Amino acid sequence: MKRLFLYILAVSATATTVSCNKLLETNPKESIDLNIATKSKDALKATIISVYASMRGSGYYGRDFIVQCEVLADNGEITSSNSNRFVSEANNQPRAQVNIWNACYVNIFRCNYIMKYIDQIKGFTEDEKQQLLGEAHFLRAYNYFDLVRSYARNPRFMYDFDLGVPIVTDAILDVTDPAFPGYPARAKVDEVYAQIVKDLDSAELKLGRAEASSITQIAPFRASKLAAVALNSRVKLYRGDWAGAEASATSAISLMPFNSPKLKVEFVSDSATYMSKWGNLHPEMIFGLSFEAYESLGTDAIQYIYYKHPILGGYGDITARAELLADYYGGTADPRRRSLIKQDVKSSQIVYYCLKWPGAKPYRGGDDIMLIRASEVYLNRAEARAMQPGKESGAMDDLNKVHTRTKLAPIAALTGDDLTKEIWRERRIELAFEGHRLFDLLRTGRNIVKGATTIENKDYRLVAPIPTTETDVNKNLKPNPFY
Repeated sequence: MKRLFLYILAVSATATTVSCNKLLETNPKESIDLNIATKSKDALKATIISVYASMRGSGYYGRDFIVQCEVLADNGEITSSNSNRFVSEANNQPRAQVNIWNACYVNIFRCNYIMKYIDQIKGFTEDEKQQLLGEAHFLRAYNYFDLVRSYARNPRFMYDFDLGVPIVTDAILDVTDPAFPGYPARAKVDEVYAQIVKDLDSAELKLGRAEASSITQIAPFRASKLAAVALNSRVKLYRGDWAGAEASATSAISLMPFNSPKLKVEFVSDSATYMSKWGNLHPEMIFGLSFEAYESLGTDAIQYIYYKHPILGGYGDITARAELLADYYGGTADPRRRSLIKQDVKSSQIVYYCLKWPGAKPYRGGDDIMLIRASEVYLNRAEARAMQPGKESGAMDDLNKVHTRTKLAPIAALTGDDLTKEIWRERRIELAFEGHRLFDLLRTGRNIVKGATTIENKDYRLVAPIPTTETDVNKNLKPNPFY
């Protein structure tokens, strides 16, 4: 782990320094030299922007993290003719897993840096300070959540291995400082989740105060109170805190239509609007990442993997698995399959492309990346209610709110395991190819079924290996079993 902190220092020392004024006029895009971050209000604000920029990269939410979580699970498979990307993940080869360790810890370090030094910088109003601190807490929580669900077992299914990831909440540039983190060990999984919830609670409080003031928001591409509450509902669902997940989801739902005149999020009941807005600013988006007109990940963008456009091109390497297609209600009668899954032919193979990143913007490789949206929050609450005695009717209401929005007939009343399984089915369909599937299977104790192959939930290959560059240096950093 000490290697990682030295790596962070190198990143901060060599990062490209750009005009802070220019940085703050755009969405999160650039990196900033941390050596100057404590000397300027604008530079510290640009530090938070660099975290959004990192999360938007092709190795994280710009492509890999989303795609890998679909092909490691049972939603997507590789086409017979392909560009040789994600083949090992689709075949669940050992060590073919997500690789976000360094990116997340650099992001966490930058958030820690803001929290540590903001009081030393002149020029911030109290509302501006609360806004920046709220964003830092939200983004630190988001990165820790991605780390712990990737590199550790789910809290409900740990299979005798309860180690999470190291928790680091300080930012120290001087390796000679006695407080330098040195070689931190892995915290317990429950401890990491507790830190995430604590950060999200802080983010909700601070961002709520800032939003009540005259602070100008550019959400949903920046953290908001609504985003913090909505993410908390997901985190608590993963943790098995059913009452907490329900309460957070209810709070998020209450904020959606009225959160702020600057952030208008709605649960879309109009099927045509819902289907047509993918790739743009979707009205259900609570939090996401975006690109400016002059920016693009090009051939490294998620569109190129998911879709082969007849004019704009692309790899089109991922096709929906038969198991996913079979789950849609009435097959192509389900508007989500008819509109968002495109049947095509690639090298004589019948394929089924995902159109949620259709290259809808006037440049390829820059569609919005929707990370939290309204439908998920309703499904979070539906599942949390289904897990609590006496709340099945409310769970059915939430389930049908999502289901009938697509003009499908309501699902008849269900109870017990039948209700839970139907919520899981709806969640699979609704959130297909958005990066949820692997973790939804892991957190619910289900196996991964790929045709005749079954991968047990406890299989070590479903948890990412901690980089050997870290475990070789930090002997306190125990590797995951069988790695």
